[in-house]
Amino acid sequence: MHRYSKRPIYRLLRFVALWIHALLPFLWPIRGLFRDLRYFSGPVLYWRDYVRFRAKNKDPRFPMSWVDSYPCLFDRYDLAGSKPRHYFHQDLWAAKKVRQSDVREHFDFGSRIDGFVAHCAAFCQITVLDIRQLPDLDENIRFKQGDITNLTSVPTGSLHSVSSLHVFEHLGLGRYGDPIGSDSLTRAVNELCRVLAPGGSLYFSVPIGIQRMEFNAQRVFAVNTVLEMFSSLKLVEFSAITDADALILNAAPDQFDQAEYSCGLFHFVRTGPPRC
Repeated sequence: MHRYSKRPIYRLLRFVALWIHALLPFLWPIRGLFRDLRYFSGPVLYWRDYVRFRAKNKDPRFPMSWVDSYPCLFDRYDLAGSKPRHYFHQDLWAAKKVRQSDVREHFDFGSRIDGFVAHCAAFCQITVLDIRQLPDLDENIRFKQGDITNLTSVPTGSLHSVSSLHVFEHLGLGRYGDPIGSDSLTRAVNELCRVLAPGGSLYFSVPIGIQRMEFNAQRVFAVNTVLEMFSSLKLVEFSAITDADALILNAAPDQFDQAEYSCGLFHFVRTGPPRC
């Protein structure tokens, strides 16, 4: 029994909030308008700046016209940049490892395109496989549409550098249009272990903490479950991103037994022959 069962009110409120977010996604950004009264000064400051700039604009190359206005009312209150939960630390962690390995080609299954994949494309050729389509992006990014649970086009033991970040928690749940199946997780693990070459590295991440199913979004894994899934491989490093979104390198696996929603970062290496 995990701690959520001891807090039925919390679970109920969370359930309602998630359904509202799922059915009415356009309401979610509005929450920012009410977090701080400063947001309501945005239109006032826009008009102040418009009048001041128009009065001072002496550059004939950029005349001001009302119909060309493009109001941006709230950017002044945003941070200088965003750091998506888990992904910022995770993508840098994995990309640094690929770079340090000095490989010229890397193979990825379903990871974030505008994060990890883009990082790797700066220094090596990266092939991306995803069940969804992807337009042409860069000469260093090759795309293959396919199903990670059935990699018939990939020879056994052929990949020396492989990654799958924040992907396996979704398999078989239909969230991304993939086939429904409770065995999808096991099939994908078997395929990943099959195609990894002797001496090859696998960089892998999933949400970790109190193990549970959050249909149809994701699974949250106990660390030991991941280690059992990849028992045919050697664990080289376990690092993690905490519930507070802090990166801990070379973490203790049992430190996350009671985590709510952390992220486990696993570096595995194949030491024996591929598992067919």
